Amino acid sequence: MKLFKDSELKKELDIKKAIPLGIVDVGEVEAFEFWIVNDSPHEVINLKYELKNIDRETKEVTEVTSEESRVIEAPEKLLPYASDILIIEYAPSIDFELGLQVMLQMKGKSLRD
Repeated sequence: MKLFKDSELKKELDIKKAIPLGIVDVGEVEAFEFWIVNDSPHEVINLKYELKNIDRETKEVTEVTSEESRVIEAPEKLLPYASDILIIEYAPSIDFELGLQVMLQMKGKSLRD
């Protein structure tokens, strides 16, 4: 699986690194669009998504599921080499000088012949 910042699939993000969502004011809600690509020759089904917090000071991934962000739209399955939109909503509960970064964890089942 690959993750992109743009619908043209030219600005790839490293799926093993944090996704920067930037700074959003408290009380505001902002949606960020990304595109997932199934880069395998097999259909992937039962896709599940989880956003893990990144500690703002240590930059380490925590085991805590983000309460400030959530996946609001994402595919449950992807055909081989297909892409689809993934939308993450960010609604901060307190002001931070640094923007939110989250780690996207995806799980699914690959259908092999």
